[in-house]
Amino acid sequence: MKSVVVHSCLTLLQLGTLSALPPDAPARPEAVKVFQETVQAGLKPFVERGELAGAVALAADAKGVLASTATGWRDTDKREPLTEDTVFWIASQTKPCTAAALLMLVDRGLLSVDDPVSKFIPEFARLEVLDGPEGGVQSTRPAHTKMLVRHLLTHSAGIFKQNQLKGPTVDFHPLSLRAKAHAKDPLQWEPGSQARYSNGAYTVIGYLVELISGEPYGEFLEKHIFQPLGMKDTTFWPSDAQCARMMTPYRTDETWTKLLPVRLTVLATPLHDRVKRHPTAQLGLFSTAQDLARFYRMLLNDGSLDGATILSPESARRMRERQTPADWGGAFSFGMITKDDTFGHSGSFGTNTLANWETGLICVWLTQQTANPGDAWESEYIFQKAAKALRR
Repeated sequence: MKSVVVHSCLTLLQLGTLSALPPDAPARPEAVKVFQETVQAGLKPFVERGELAGAVALAADAKGVLASTATGWRDTDKREPLTEDTVFWIASQTKPCTAAALLMLVDRGLLSVDDPVSKFIPEFARLEVLDGPEGGVQSTRPAHTKMLVRHLLTHSAGIFKQNQLKGPTVDFHPLSLRAKAHAKDPLQWEPGSQARYSNGAYTVIGYLVELISGEPYGEFLEKHIFQPLGMKDTTFWPSDAQCARMMTPYRTDETWTKLLPVRLTVLATPLHDRVKRHPTAQLGLFSTAQDLARFYRMLLNDGSLDGATILSPESARRMRERQTPADWGGAFSFGMITKDDTFGHSGSFGTNTLANWETGLICVWLTQQTANPGDAWESEYIFQKAAKALRR
């Protein structure tokens, strides 16, 4: 039996063959029908075996949505069918939006990616780095390199583990407290010397957005990214109406043969509470397939979409293309995970968005389960193959 646990930094970029696609080739009506039938038929056995609750699959390019379909159940117990407007917790797919927010401020000349983080958050001026065990106790030494903004964006700042600030949920403390707490802990490595996926780095980025813009982080994203792009269902605080369209989250049972419903205990409830729930810059967003497609279309269109300019062409390019050295194990752009000419991000409950900057194909795959029992991991490949065939 094969099973794959979904990790937000590892389920990405399995589409190296996308480079064979012709750019800007429109999907024919008959191709759209074949896509929908192929995906639905391909996913049906996984749904019937209880290995996949359901999934929304959407293919797009820089010009628009090519085709989409919803297969399976929004709630398996209630037998409530999944629909294409279903809302999902996209978890770590929040990071690209956070990166885009900071790069908007770079485009305005309010900071440089080569600025030291301590220029804006003084607590990061004197950092310690782990320096190996001495007598069974982990020793530290002063950091030799200043932590730069670009280190945060590329997961190379040395912030690896969660900080020691505790709370009942990840959205319990405001960004300021969470970000500054990371300055109190020793770094795992010298800033800029390697890259390893880091939630904490994006907490600090979110706080930088707040400090430099003078606007609350969550409201900044709403006003300057989601509203201009028409991402009407992307939010940190889903309304009751949006919650009614939300997919039930699932985990595997002890035998790894079926799915069981589970609560999102990492987030406080009610989800619409803007007073007690503080936005989390690394994993707090909810969204839909249509909304995610619009964000990635903006990046493929050099930072603009339908008359709204979010980023400069240079900042959009920095999000699409690898920014870490080629000989590093961590292949990161600003806000994305990269492989060859593909970029994107995934989330811890089975969401994944990929885009190819050479061909322009975008693949949005949304489900809501922590792992794939049986052979359910194959379901996303069925979608990706069907998406590729759309533009042949």
